[in-house]
Amino acid sequence: MERQFSIGWVLISYLMIAGGFMFAAVAVIASEERSEWLSQAVFFAGAFVGGLFAGRASPGKTVAEPGLAGVLLILTVFGVCFLVPGGADLSVGGAGDPATALKMAFVTGLGGFVGGLVGERTSKGGRSASAWRWWGVACLLTVGMTYLLLGLFALLVVLSGGSLSGGNAPLMAIAAFALGAFGSGFLAQAIAPRPMRAVCGAGAVGMMVFVLVVNAALGSLTASLLVGAAIIGVIASLIGAAGAGLSWRLIGARRAERPLSPDLPEARLK
Repeated sequence: MERQFSIGWVLISYLMIAGGFMFAAVAVIASEERSEWLSQAVFFAGAFVGGLFAGRASPGKTVAEPGLAGVLLILTVFGVCFLVPGGADLSVGGAGDPATALKMAFVTGLGGFVGGLVGERTSKGGRSASAWRWWGVACLLTVGMTYLLLGLFALLVVLSGGSLSGGNAPLMAIAAFALGAFGSGFLAQAIAPRPMRAVCGAGAVGMMVFVLVVNAALGSLTASLLVGAAIIGVIASLIGAAGAGLSWRLIGARRAERPLSPDLPEARLK
C-alpha cells in the first residue's frame, strides 16, 4: 500500500524509538562497561525496535519516518545538553560535543530506518489485529512518552530557576507517568485496526516491568516495590484505557465507518 510521507508517523515513530531507547538502556545500566561502542549499540538497538514496531503497525510504507524520528530524538536529547545549563543531567548518556551528537544522530537514524524497513519486509500485508503486537506498541509509546514528558517537566523546572531535588521529582514522575499512560493509550488506539481499549491502555504494565528490571539490575528490587508496581500498573492501565476509549470515540469509530480496505485486491479497467 503506497502512501505519501506522514508527519503523524514521524511523531509515532519518535515516541516508539524513545521507548525502545529506554528499554535498550537497561543493558548499559546492568553492565559496568561504559564504552562508546556500547552507547552506539544502545542507540541503534532502541531506534531499530521503535522503527520495527512502527513499520509493522502502519497501514502503508513507513521507512523514512522512523529514520527521521531517530535523528530528531537525538537532536532533542543533545540539544538540551548544549542549550540548557545543567541539561546534561536530564538526558540518558550525558552530554557530549557536536561531533558525538552528529554521530549518535546518524546511528539512531540508521537504526530507525533499518527497523522500519525490516518491519515493512516482515509484515504480511495489512495491520495485524494481534493483541500482543498492539500491547507492545502501547508499551513503547508509554515508556517513550513518559520519559520525554519527565524530561520536559525537569527542563521547565530548571529554566524557572527551581531545583530537581526534594519534593519536585516525585510529583514530576507521577504527572509524567499519568499523562504518558493516557497519551499512549490514546495514540495506540488511534492507529489500532479495531477497538482494543484494555490492550492499548495496558502499556503502563510494560513501564512497570521496565522499572522492575532496572531495579533488579541495580540490586534494589524488594517485595514492597513489586506490590507498589502492581498497584500503580493497574491504576495507570485504567488511565490508559480511558485515553484509548476517548481515542476510539473521536478517531477510531469514524475510521471504521469508512474503511480503506487495504487488504482487498484491486482491479483496474483499461
